[in-house]
This record gives sequence, C-alpha cells and structure tokens, in this order.
Amino acid sequence: MFELDDKVVESVIFAMENQGAVSYIDMETGLLSSRPGGGGEEADEDVPDLEPIPTWTSQDGFRLMEQFAQTIGHPVVRADLLAALSRGRGVFRAFKDALDAHPDAERKWYEYKSRALRARILRWYEDLRDVRGLERLGLEPEDTDDLLLSDFRILRYGPESWEDFEPLVRAGREDALGRHPAALVEYVFASLDRELRGSTPGEYALYAAECEPGSHAGLALTRTLRSPDGAFAALGFLYVDPERRRIGLGRALIERAREDAVREGIRHFIVDMPFLWPEFGASLETLGYSPFGTRWLRSSDA
Repeated sequence: MFELDDKVVESVIFAMENQGAVSYIDMETGLLSSRPGGGGEEADEDVPDLEPIPTWTSQDGFRLMEQFAQTIGHPVVRADLLAALSRGRGVFRAFKDALDAHPDAERKWYEYKSRALRARILRWYEDLRDVRGLERLGLEPEDTDDLLLSDFRILRYGPESWEDFEPLVRAGREDALGRHPAALVEYVFASLDRELRGSTPGEYALYAAECEPGSHAGLALTRTLRSPDGAFAALGFLYVDPERRRIGLGRALIERAREDAVREGIRHFIVDMPFLWPEFGASLETLGYSPFGTRWLRSSDA
C-alpha cells in the first residue's frame, strides 16, 4: 500500500478541490487517475487496485467556512465573515472578499482549511488500511483549535469582579435551567452568588476568555479550599458561548486555572460543578483527569 507522505497529501487535496472531476488513487504507487481502470497519465494501467479519493463538496466547504467564522474571537472580523456567509448567490466570493480585508484571519483560514482537509485524508487512509486488514498507524491530524484559540486572552480576576461578568453568569444559569430542575439550579446559583459576595481575597479566582476588552466568550470560577492536610482547588463554574465551544475554550480556561494552582503549590485540582455538560468529561480525560465521585438525580412526576 502507498505511503501517505506530504506529496501524496498535497495531490489528493488538489484533486478533492477540483469538484468537476472524480479522481482515484493507485493503492500501490499513490498516483492519481481521473477514472478507474486507467486513462490518467499518472496511473499505472497494469495495477487495477484503484480507490476513489475522499469527496469534498461545496456544502463541505460552506460548513467549514461557517465553523471557522463562528469561532473567530475578534467580534468585527467574526461579524464580517458571518455577514458574507448570509448571502445567497456568490457566497464563496463574498467570504473571500471579507477575508481580504482581514489578513490575519485570511492566513488562519487557509491554514485551518488545510488542516481540516488533511484530517479527512488521514481518516480515509486509516480506513483503507482497515479494509485491507492492515494495522492502523494511529496518525493524528494537526489540531485546529490552537489557531482559533490564539485570538483569545485568558485573564485572571478576583471575586470582586463577579458582577462584571453577569451576562455570562446569566447565560450559564439559563443553560442549566434548560437541562436541570429549576429548584436545584436556583439554589446552586444563589449559594454561589452569596459565597462570592462574602469571600476573602484569594479564596476565589475568575478566569475570563476575551478577544477585545469587554468582549467575553467564556468564564471559569475556582475556589481554593484548605485543611490541616493541605489544599486543593475546585472548579465551581464554567460557561462558554455555545458558538465558541468547538475550539477548546473551556479546556483552555480550566487548564489556565489548574496551572495557576500548581504554581501556587496546590497539587490537587477537581472539577466539581453539577451543571457541566456530560460530554465534557471525555475532553477532560484527554487532559489527564480521572473520575472523582459522581452525582445522581431522580425526579418524580408531579
């Protein structure tokens, strides 16, 4: 089977973007042909083992542009890109024109798109090995999150700034109300608000993700708890704008809080909030976290 080197990847990307033709790859040489059974200059007609390359449609391209635009941190750039995508005819041209006005975003877009295409090719290649009974190579695509996370700064604040983040706290409360009993949600948020207003300096820390001053996309809250046997830090609140969750902003907020705790001599960091999205647990496990207890809830019908 052919080796998936950079030359093959680039040739497959070029063919994927040529949506007016269907291309096939020679499984032995990695060379492309325009149709199965030969006919292309690069295909070896003596080798019939050809496979179609991954498809890439205009719908795929639009979805990728939309995902990129929604996760951009800078509010002006994000608004310009989303406005371009809201057009009917000529949307691809409009998106390109919008990028032309923002060179940093344009550079990130082309790198983001390249990584997304490469990720699709890696998955396709591993599947081809599977079908042929070959061992999967465990190839890992480049992460696109770091590109988009570079738009954001994570800043630390004291508990006195809690009221400054009221829009994010309110959004987190509404999110929780949509998934959990109101009595539980209201109790937890009222208790949290009361504790913060009476806290001592250094007991609580707030971490906000922002691109522009005053434009916040996420908030985390930690509390340091001490006992005669030592101290630990606990995450008690986390909320990220739903459109920004796909770039790992929640993980970045948690890790910044944990790293600060480590620098302050605190070895143990726990995530202890009842309203964390269940799927977030898998994300934490990739960062080295392990389960620590659980919560159970049963609600009876009225």
